[in-house]
Amino acid sequence: MSESGKKLGLWNLVGLGLGGAIGTGIFVLLGFGIAYTGRSIIWVVIVGCFLHIGTIL
Repeated sequence: MSESGKKLGLWNLVGLGLGGAIGTGIFVLLGFGIAYTGRSIIWVVIVGCFLHIGTIL
């Protein structure tokens, strides 16, 4: 069987590493937010999403 499948290049691996690090950081910060604000984290995330959408437009 030949190995003619897709292979990951250097930049693909760098992108995967950076994406994993950023994704982990987001979940860790969300955990700290839940510990700090309790049940109101839902409102904090909603307000943050609206503020983020406002900066994109």
